[in-house]
Amino acid sequence: MSAIPRELQDLLVREAHLRMGRAQLAPILAEKEAELLALLTAKPKLFSFLAKDKRDDYEAQLAEARDTVQLIRTGVDQLDRVEPHLRKLIRDAIEDLLRSSCPEYLEALAARQQKEDWRRCLERFAERVYEFLQALGNARNMACTGYARATQSYSQSAVQGFVIAITAAQKVESEVLFANKIAETQAMMYQASGFANAQPLPKLRVVSYAVWVSTIGSRSLNEAQMQFESLISDTKQLYDTGIGELLAQAEAADRAQGSLIENYLEAAWEQLREEIAPLVNPDDTERSVADSESMVVSLARQTALGRLADVGPAPPAAG
Repeated sequence: MSAIPRELQDLLVREAHLRMGRAQLAPILAEKEAELLALLTAKPKLFSFLAKDKRDDYEAQLAEARDTVQLIRTGVDQLDRVEPHLRKLIRDAIEDLLRSSCPEYLEALAARQQKEDWRRCLERFAERVYEFLQALGNARNMACTGYARATQSYSQSAVQGFVIAITAAQKVESEVLFANKIAETQAMMYQASGFANAQPLPKLRVVSYAVWVSTIGSRSLNEAQMQFESLISDTKQLYDTGIGELLAQAEAADRAQGSLIENYLEAAWEQLREEIAPLVNPDDTERSVADSESMVVSLARQTALGRLADVGPAPPAAG
C-alpha cells in the first residue's frame, strides 16, 4: 500500500482520539451511574422527617452525582454523534486508497459486478424455460393428432411441433452455457486477484434438452407420451422452484463476496491505525474530539441538504 494521504492520516488520528475518549469515558460512566443508583437506593426512609442539614447533605450528594453522570453522558453523546460520520469519511478515503494502489482490490470489485450479468442471464433463462414448456405442451398435444399407428409415424403438424420444441430447447441450453460462463469467469477473476476463497455464483444444470426432444420423436406414441410427461415435469419443477433457488444461492454468494471484500478493507483499516499510532498524543484527545465534532457539523452544512437547512423555508407564494 502506498503512503497514507495527509487527509486520511488526519482522519485516522481523529478516530484514534475518539476511540481513546470512549475507552476513558465508558468505564467511568458505568462507575458513576452505579454510584448514582446506589445513592438513590439508599435514600433514607421518612426522608421528609429528617433534620434539615441531613436532607440538605443528601440532596447535595445526589445533585453532584447526577451532574457528574450528566457531564460524562454528554461526552459519550458527543462521541456517538461524531463517530458514525467520521467512520464513513475514513471508509470512503480508504476505499479510494485501495482502488488507486491495490489492483487486487479493484479486480475483486470488478469480479463482484459479474453477478449482475449473471442475474440478467438468469432472467433470460427463465423466459426461455417458460417458452420451452409451452412448446413441449404443444408438441405433446400435436403428437396425438394424425398419428399413424400402423407405421408409427407422426403427422406433419406434429413434426413441426417437435422442431419448434427443439429450437426452444436449444435456446434454453444457450442461456445455461452463458450463465455458467459468467460464473466461471467470476471465479477466475477472484482467483487472479487473490480472493480464491470467494463463494462462487451457482452454475446451472447442463441438460441436453434438444437431444431429449429429438429422441422422443423417434419413439412410439405411448413411449413418447411418457417421455413428454417426464420432460415436462422436470422442466416445470425447474421453472417453479429451481430458478428461485438459483437466485437465492446467487444472493447468498454475493453477500459472502461482499463480506470478503469488506474484511479486506477492514484489515487495511487496522493496518493504517497501527501506522498512525505514533502520531496520537493522548493529551490532545479532548481538543481533537471537540474539533472533530466541529468538522463534522461543517461538512454537513456544505451538503445540498445542509445548505437548504441554513436558508430556511421558502417564503409563501404571493397571493
